[in-house]
Amino acid sequence: MKANTLNFLKKACAFVVSATLVVGVLKAGKVFADPACSLSKSGSAEVGKTISINVGISGDGPYGGFNGSVSYDSAYFEMVGISAGGYGAANFSKSGSSFLDYNCNIPSGATVAVIQLKCLQEGTSSVSVSMNVSSIDGTADFSTGSSASITISAPVVLSGNANLSSLTVAPGTLSPAFSKGTTNYHVTVPETTSSIAVTATPEDSKAKVSLNGVQKSLAPGDNTVKVSVTAENGDVKTYKILVTRGAPTPTPEPYPVIVNGENSYTILEPETLETIPTGFAWSETTYNSKMVPCLVGPSGTLMMWLLGDNGNGLYIYDLSTQTVAPCYAYTNDAVSMMILPIPSDYVIPNGYEKSTYTYQEHEVEVLRNTEHPELPSLIYLMDATGTESIYYLDEQTGMILPFRGDISDLIATPTPVPTDTPTPSPSPVPTETPVETVAAEAGTSGGNRYKLATIVLAGVSCLLLIAFVVLLVMRMRDRNDMDQGYMEEEEVQEPEEDDSDVDMNEEASDNEGDHYYQFGDEEPEMRRPGAKRAGEDLGKAPEVKKEEPLPEFPEFPEKKPEPVIEPSMPTPLITVVDLKDIASDDDSDIENPSDEEKKDEDNDGEV
Repeated sequence: MKANTLNFLKKACAFVVSATLVVGVLKAGKVFADPACSLSKSGSAEVGKTISINVGISGDGPYGGFNGSVSYDSAYFEMVGISAGGYGAANFSKSGSSFLDYNCNIPSGATVAVIQLKCLQEGTSSVSVSMNVSSIDGTADFSTGSSASITISAPVVLSGNANLSSLTVAPGTLSPAFSKGTTNYHVTVPETTSSIAVTATPEDSKAKVSLNGVQKSLAPGDNTVKVSVTAENGDVKTYKILVTRGAPTPTPEPYPVIVNGENSYTILEPETLETIPTGFAWSETTYNSKMVPCLVGPSGTLMMWLLGDNGNGLYIYDLSTQTVAPCYAYTNDAVSMMILPIPSDYVIPNGYEKSTYTYQEHEVEVLRNTEHPELPSLIYLMDATGTESIYYLDEQTGMILPFRGDISDLIATPTPVPTDTPTPSPSPVPTETPVETVAAEAGTSGGNRYKLATIVLAGVSCLLLIAFVVLLVMRMRDRNDMDQGYMEEEEVQEPEEDDSDVDMNEEASDNEGDHYYQFGDEEPEMRRPGAKRAGEDLGKAPEVKKEEPLPEFPEFPEKKPEPVIEPSMPTPLITVVDLKDIASDDDSDIENPSDEEKKDEDNDGEV
C-alpha cells in the first residue's frame, strides 16, 4: 500500500515538473510581431486646401517612444505643421519635417503624429514617413515606414449666391411685393397675433437660411424679423421684415433702386457694413429727391453701401450727376489707397483724355497723354486719411507716384541768355533737353528746371570769365606800350639855351622907371631894376632852368583807365638882372649897403 502511494507521488511530481518546463519553454519561445507604420488622409485634396496625414503604429505594443520624418514633393505640397496624435504624448517635439517622443506609453494602433500639408497644384504625388520605434522598456528598436499616394484635384469654385428665391409670411402680406434685390419689407398683423410663420427659400440649394427667432414671439408694436442667407462661399445677405402687432404704424418707404446705365443697385442698411473706411462717417444724402444713407469723407466725398450683380460693395456717389461708380483698393508694401473715378469737375491737364486701365481684373478710369503715349497715365486716388488727389500711374510696372504737375512742362528747349560784355564772344548754341519719363521719383519736373537753370548759369559764368581774361590781356598790352613811350622820351636830348631871354632882360634893364617884386622878400618892396640883393654875385649869371615839356601820352582805347602820373613840383623861376652896365653912381649904394639891405641878406640866408 505504501509502495503504491509512493509511486503515485513520484509520478505526480514528475508531471508537475514536466508541465512547468513545458510552460516555460513555450513562454520563452513566444514570437513578438514588429511594429508597422500606417498612413491615412483626411480632408479634401484640392488646390489651395490643406489635408492631414495621420501616422499610426500597430503591433504588439505598447511602445515607449518613436523618432520619425516625412518626405514629399515640394512642387505639390507645402508644410503647414506637425502635431502629436491622441496617444498621450509625454515629450513630443518637432523640427522641420522631423518629429519624436520618448518615455511615453503608446498602445498598438494609436495615431502618433498628424502632418498638415497644403496642396499646391493638380496632379498625383506621394507622401512618405520613415520611423524608428522603441520598446516600452527601451531595450529594442524597430524600423518601419509607409507611403501614401495622393491625387490633388482642381479647386472647386464655391457659389456666392446669397439671394432668396421666395419669401412669405403667414398671416399677413409683405409690402412691397417680394423681389430678391429688395431686403426691407413690412407686414401688419392683428394685436391678438403673437407669432407668424416665415418661409424663406434660397436661390442656391447650397446656401443656408437662418432666422433670428423674433417671429415666434411678437411683442405689441413693431418687431423686426431678420432672415440671413449664407452663401456657399460664406457671403451673407440679410432680409428684414418689420412686423407691426396691433395698431398699424406708418409704413417706411423703401430706399429707391439706383439705376446706373444697364446696372441697378440696392441701397443696403448702414449696420450691415462691418468696417467703415478711415475718415468716413455715416450721414444722409438725396437720390431722386429721397433721403438715402451714405458715407461722407473729410473732403466731402460721398460713398454708398450697395448691393449689385457682383455682390456687396462700396461705390462713389456723384451727387451732381446722381451716378455711382465702383472703387477698388490699391495696396503695396507701404500704403493702401482707394481708386476713385475721375471727378466730373476735375480740370483735365492739357494733352490728356479719359481712358480705362485694367487693375487686378477691374476696369478703372485713368487719364492718358495723347501727344506723348510713353508718359505715365494719371489716376485719381484717396489715401488712408480720406484725402483725394491725382497720381502718376506707370501701367507697365503698376507703380503709383505722387503727381507734381503737368509732366509736359518737362519738355522744353532753353534759350541763350544775352550778356552785356563788350568783347565779342561766340553765342551759346541751344541744345534740346531730352524728355525724361517719370518712373521712380516724385518731383522730376522741378529737378529738370533746376538742372536747366544750372546749365544756363554755368554758360553765363564761362562767358564772363572769358571777357575778364580778354580785358586783362588788353590792359597789360596797353601798359607795356605806355612804358615803351616813357623810355623813348627820356632819351630825347634837352635843347640848347636860347639867349633871347637874356637879351630881353637886358632890354628891360634900360628902362629905369620899371620896378618889380623879387622872390624871397618878406615884405614887398619897390626896387629898381639892377639893384643888388645881399649875398648876390653880380659877376656870375645864374643858369636859367626851363620847364621840361610834358611827354606826349599815347592815345588809350575807349573806356580804359588812364595811367597814374605822379605830379612834380615846378621849379620857381628867378630872373637875374646883369648890373655891369648900370651907372657908377649906383656903385656907392652897392658897396655901402644900407642896414635894411643887410637885414634882407640875413633873411635870405635863413631861407
